[in-house]
Amino acid sequence: MGIGYSTDIKRARKIIQDEATNHPNFLDNRNEEQIANNDPPVPVRVMSWGDFSINLRVWVWANDSPSAFLMGCDLFEKIKERFDKEGIEIPFPYRNVIHHNAQK
Repeated sequence: MGIGYSTDIKRARKIIQDEATNHPNFLDNRNEEQIANNDPPVPVRVMSWGDFSINLRVWVWANDSPSAFLMGCDLFEKIKERFDKEGIEIPFPYRNVIHHNAQK
């Protein structure tokens, strides 16, 4: 998932985590040690800096593959809606086009 370079990463992470943990198919699969260490139930990590975005990876679990698929589809929609509402940009490639008029 890509976010704009001007986006507050912690804010984007919180939105993603909120939407995921509120989904009815969400499964908290942390072990006792992870819970004791306050590891988040939905890890969100910065994976790379792209040409147009900071690329995040999100880990979310469900009880089975069909539930996970539905949750993934729902989360793409819900996260996009929240990002729009809260002014978080999902970037896309920008192109500058320069048109030169030929002199006669």
